[in-house]
Formats: sequence, structure tokens, C-alpha cells
Amino acid sequence: GAGGIGLTAIHYAHRLGCEVIATVGSKRKEEHLRSLGVRMVASSRDAEAFRRSMEEHGGVDVVLNSLSGDFISYSLAVLRPGGHFCEIGKRGIWSPEQVMVVRSDV
Repeated sequence: GAGGIGLTAIHYAHRLGCEVIATVGSKRKEEHLRSLGVRMVASSRDAEAFRRSMEEHGGVDVVLNSLSGDFISYSLAVLRPGGHFCEIGKRGIWSPEQVMVVRSDV
């Protein structure tokens, strides 16, 4: 959320009137994103904390993902039916077949 692509996505989403849920790995970055108007910030370091935060929030329409491991399955779990999962990660990327096993509508 606090890197170049994440900040660009946040500004674009806000311009469209979207609510943003961002992930960060430090308190300093969280404070920065909150100063930009991001109300919900989840952990990019602790997958279980991320899962709990996302479950508390409810569903999302779009995921811009660069995380790996359990973060992918947890993100797919909160994606609303017909939602969009955009993968921009470099490692641990799921194949379309792997996604279909978990979410055939994505």
C-alpha cells in the first residue's frame, strides 16, 4: 500500500470514490496511509492478522495483490461474487487453475 504502485492505486481509487483497504508492514507506513485518507489498514506481514481484519470488514469488489502465500487465499475469500482479482506480484503467483479451485467466478 505504501509503495509506488500502492500509492498510485490509492489516489486513483479515492478519485473514483472508492473505499480503500491497504496493507502495510510497519506502523510508520500505516500512519502515512491514514494521513492520505485510508481508513482501513491491514498487515502485510502477518497473514492471520490480515485474515481477521478482512473478515471484520466484509467483502471487497477489487483486490490489487502483490502478496503471496496465505494472503492470496484470504483475499479471494473476501472477494465479492463477480469481483476482480488483479495480480501484480512477482513470486508465489497462482495459476488460473489454482484460482478456479478456490473461486470459479474470479
